[in-house]
Amino acid sequence: MTIQDKFFTVWNDFIQETHVMGEYRCERLFLQERIKIIIDPTEFRMALWINGFGVSDAITGNEIIPVCYSYNLEHVEETEDSLEIDFRIYPEGHVYYHVSINPFDKIFTYKGLVYSTDDFRNVIEAARKNSSANT
Repeated sequence: MTIQDKFFTVWNDFIQETHVMGEYRCERLFLQERIKIIIDPTEFRMALWINGFGVSDAITGNEIIPVCYSYNLEHVEETEDSLEIDFRIYPEGHVYYHVSINPFDKIFTYKGLVYSTDDFRNVIEAARKNSSANT
């Protein structure tokens, strides 16, 4: 089984409605095809692929959250006007993060607090450092 086969097997439900770009990069439309999630797999270690992800406006092409290559997308669920996303951060990979992103208002909720999507990486990295300090 090739790496590409392995990737498509893992993301079978995701890939069914996905446009494949480049060798492994792909995207899927959400929220009435107005928002897209970009998945860009990267080999982190031998045989460990991280499915980095980002969010952008499918109509304008504007980036809402840049692709984060060390963030491994685990699950995406669409609600009325937001995306519920579960992911892990490598190299640790043992802590799961859950965010609710409202791409239309350019905000996200993490642990009950609302932030601008411009601060996504800073907020998550601060939580990551705090989590590492407590373990």
